[in-house]
Amino acid sequence: MYYIYIYIYIYIYIYIYIYIYIYIYIYIYIHSIYSIYSIYIYIYIYIYIYIYIYTVYTVYTVYTVYIYILYILCIYIYIYIYIYIYNVCVVSTFTAAEAYSAFSVSRSVPGPPQRNQPIIFSNVITNYNNDFNTDTGHFRCSVPGTYYFVYHASSTEKMCILLMMNGTRLGSWCDIKTTRNIRQVSSGGLAVYLQREQEVWLETSDHRAMTSIPAGVSLFSGFLMHPQE
Repeated sequence: MYYIYIYIYIYIYIYIYIYIYIYIYIYIYIHSIYSIYSIYIYIYIYIYIYIYIYTVYTVYTVYTVYIYILYILCIYIYIYIYIYIYNVCVVSTFTAAEAYSAFSVSRSVPGPPQRNQPIIFSNVITNYNNDFNTDTGHFRCSVPGTYYFVYHASSTEKMCILLMMNGTRLGSWCDIKTTRNIRQVSSGGLAVYLQREQEVWLETSDHRAMTSIPAGVSLFSGFLMHPQE
C-alpha cells in the first residue's frame, strides 16, 4: 500500500512538473526574445537545472516536497523581479518618451506674411510627434501640459507678432523702428498650458515686415516643459 502512494505521488509530481515546465518554457522563450533582461532568464535556468538534478537523483521523501515548494517560490520570485524591472525600466521609459513634444521651424516663404493670418513656417528643423503642421502654421497639442513657445523674427521695418491659441491672443510683441533698411531681430516667448487638440500659432497685424532671407531667418519653436499628471 505504501508503494502505491509513492507511485501516485510520483505520477502527480511528474504531471505537474511537466505542465509547469512547458508553461514556464514558453513564457521565458517569448520574453527572452523581446526583453533585454536576459540575465534573469539565465538565473532561472540555473535554478531549474539544479533542482531538476537534485530531484531526479534524490529519494522521493518529504524533502522532495520541500524542494518542489522551493522551485515554485523561485519561479514566483523570478516573475516578480522581471515584472518589477520591466515596469520601472521599460514601461516608465516608454511612457516618458511618449509624453514629450517639441518643434522648431523656420520661414522660407518670400515676402511678408499675410495680415491677421497664421504665419507659415515651411522649413522643419525639429518636429517631434509631427505636432507642428507646416501647411497651416499651427501647432496642435498631442500631450497635455505646460509648453514654452518662443520666436525670433528678422525684419527691416515695423513688425508686430501675435501669439494665438484657438483664436485667442495670448501675447503680442511689436518692434516699431524709425530707420528703414536696417535689419534687426526681435524675439518673445510665453509659457502656456495646453489641453489636447488645442492649437497655437503666430500672426502679424498691420506691421508685418518679417523677412525670410538666408541672412535673416525667422524661427518659431516650442517644447513641452511639464506634462499633465
